[in-house]
Amino acid sequence: MRTQIYAPVLSAVFLTGFYTTTGLLLGLGDVARAQTIFRDDFTNGLTWTTSDSGSVYIKDAEYLYIGANGVNNNSAEKIIHVDLSTGSPIVIEQRLKLESGGMNYRLPDETISFEDSSKITITYLPNFPDRESQPPYGWGFGGWTGNHDHAVPGAGYWDTATADYWAVTRIVLTPTGGELFVKPDDAANGWFDTQFYSVASTNWSHSSVETINFSQPWDSVCYVDSISISQIPEPSTFSLLALGGLLLLRRRKK
Repeated sequence: MRTQIYAPVLSAVFLTGFYTTTGLLLGLGDVARAQTIFRDDFTNGLTWTTSDSGSVYIKDAEYLYIGANGVNNNSAEKIIHVDLSTGSPIVIEQRLKLESGGMNYRLPDETISFEDSSKITITYLPNFPDRESQPPYGWGFGGWTGNHDHAVPGAGYWDTATADYWAVTRIVLTPTGGELFVKPDDAANGWFDTQFYSVASTNWSHSSVETINFSQPWDSVCYVDSISISQIPEPSTFSLLALGGLLLLRRRKK
């Protein structure tokens, strides 16, 4: 499985380039030209539909907060129609954390709904082979992958489990499939990286995204710092020429 978001052949030139699940190459210039479709930093009034306004709200004019209230799976949902395009992937990126109470879960659940009402849920759940274990767990991307690469840290087990580490997840979507990337983003706790890493991928046939939902696993305390949805244009001529030039250079050196 590919683990690093940066395409190896381009690592010396396009340090932010990456391939999508369809093999589409995206370079530095293409990412920089991405068009923002939607962004919410949760600094103003909440425009999401909540399951319980008493425990799901904007906290400190900075976060979407989902608090424990004795009821599992409280949530916030946004209706937002986004068409999927083969040549111009949609990128959904969010910074989020699960603080405590997740019964081993270490990230909030994020669920994306498509045009046919089918859904894919993104999260992370470690496995404990020395205790009760139901493999594969790991990164959840529509199903448990069993992949624990770049796992979100945490401590404790079951009712004593805590996580409390910020992560940035990036979901790249096309009509034929999607790929999940993660970036450790909690420098204060010693878990930080400047790079995104691929941890899961799947195939599908979809034409649009219709809703995005953040929810608490069990009765956990969750935070979402921000979410953005953008569309990356088709690769520029410059990116393709640069790739061709680099491949030619590598061939000459052999």
